[in-house]
Amino acid sequence: MSVQVAGAPPHDHVVSMYDDSEELARHVSDFLGQGLDADGAAVVIATPAHREAVAARLSEHGLDVTALIAAGRYRALDAAQTLASFTIDGVLDRNRFTEVIGDVIAAASAGHRSVRAFGEMVALLWADGDPGAAIELEAMWNELARSRQFLLYCAYPRDILAGADDLVRLQQVCAHHSEIVAPDSYTVARAELEPSVDPDTDSRIFVPVPSAASAARRFVTGRLGEWQHDPAVIDDAALVVSELAANAVAHAHTAFRIRVSQIEGAVRIEAEDLSPRRPVLGTDRGSAVGGRGLILIAALGSRWGTEPDPAGHAKNVWCEIPSSGLREGI
Repeated sequence: MSVQVAGAPPHDHVVSMYDDSEELARHVSDFLGQGLDADGAAVVIATPAHREAVAARLSEHGLDVTALIAAGRYRALDAAQTLASFTIDGVLDRNRFTEVIGDVIAAASAGHRSVRAFGEMVALLWADGDPGAAIELEAMWNELARSRQFLLYCAYPRDILAGADDLVRLQQVCAHHSEIVAPDSYTVARAELEPSVDPDTDSRIFVPVPSAASAARRFVTGRLGEWQHDPAVIDDAALVVSELAANAVAHAHTAFRIRVSQIEGAVRIEAEDLSPRRPVLGTDRGSAVGGRGLILIAALGSRWGTEPDPAGHAKNVWCEIPSSGLREGI
C-alpha cells in the first residue's frame, strides 16, 4: 500500500507507545474522559477489543456511554472497516479520507462541541508491514486538522516500534506528532528482558523523551547482567549509556538506537541518532553537544568516538569499557 500526501505540521496530535492493552485503555480513557467531562464529544476508531476496553473504563469512571452515544457525543468505529472505506485498490485515497473522517469529526462537533478522537488505523498499517502508509496516514490527519478542530490521540504497541529496523521510520512517526507519550515501561521496571537472538550483541530503539534514558540504562544493564559481566563494569556501562541516551534526547531531538555488544576485552555501548551534530568535549554542557558528560565517558572507556553517517545526516557515538567478562572467549 502506498500514498502520496503532502505533509503538514502536527497540531494537537499525540502519539503513544504502549506496553499492553490495559495501559492503552487507561491512557485513552483518560484522554477522552477529559473532553467528555467538559461536555465535549469523543470519536473512537479502534479494534473491537480496544473499543470495548475503552468504553468499560469510561463507564468505571462514571460516564454513561450508552447515553453519550444516544446524544451523539460518543461514536465508536471499527478501525479496519474505516481504513477500508478510504482505501482504493490497496492505496490510501486522500480525498476519501477527508470525506469519511471529516464527516465523522463534523458530526461529533455538532453544536460547537469540542472533539477528542482516538485512532489506531496507523497501528494496523504498521502491523501489516506497511509503515510508509502509516506515516502517510499520520500526515493526512495533520492535513485534516487544518480545516477541522479536534484533538487526536494515536497509539502503537511498543513492540512494533521498538523492534523496528528502520530508525528513520520511527523518527518520522515522532515528527508527525506534537506530543509523544512514552510507555509505562520507560519509567517502571517490567519483566526481565527476552533473551537476545545474538549472544554477543543486542539493540533497541527509543523515542526522544526524557524517560528514555532510564529505559536505555535498564536495557543495557539487564543485558550485561544476563551476559554475567562484573558489577563494576555494569555500573560503568550504566553511566555511559545514560549519558549517551540523554544527549540523544536533549541535543539530537530524534529517535535513537542503543546497541550493546561484548567484544574481546570490553563491552561496547553505541548510540545512533539522526542528528549530524557531533559531540565535542567541553566543560560547559551548554556550549557543545555532550559537554561534561563526554569527559565522563572518556574517563570510563578505554576508547570512544563518533562515526558520522556517510550522507552527513546521522551519527553513531560509541564507547568501549574494559571488561574481562565471564563468558568463554571474553
